[in-house]
Amino acid sequence: MVWFFCYLSLMVAMLYRAFQLSPGLSFWGGYLLLWCAAIGRMISIRQLGLAFSEFIRVEKDQPLVDTGIYAYVRHPLHYFLMLEMVAMAWLAGFLWGWGVVGVAMITLVFREVQEERALVRAYGDRYRRYRQRALALIDLLPPACRE
Repeated sequence: MVWFFCYLSLMVAMLYRAFQLSPGLSFWGGYLLLWCAAIGRMISIRQLGLAFSEFIRVEKDQPLVDTGIYAYVRHPLHYFLMLEMVAMAWLAGFLWGWGVVGVAMITLVFREVQEERALVRAYGDRYRRYRQRALALIDLLPPACRE
């Protein structure tokens, strides 16, 4: 929920700022990043199919999605969401926007840790093997914080 309010505040700031500036190279770079991230997020949701949920849950007999973009990256939705927020902070041009991005990133990392725990409980060794070949942001955390 925290990331949603961060996302919303960045969206409002970006739209406010967009009507004040004449578009330059920086604007178009941020705009391109925003669209690429949004498209990446839509592709990730499509590849998840019925396994997509806003909540952390694994249904009985739910398949482990480890193909497509998920073959290389765990939780790509989080990455694309973070990239969208970075683009919005860039386009908004307000210093506080980067603080909002920081809060959202910390929130998403905590969510990623919770998702990892749920997926290990649901899929066990199969998920642990998948985790060895697909990267995630939480791989940067100390091992004790990951599970």
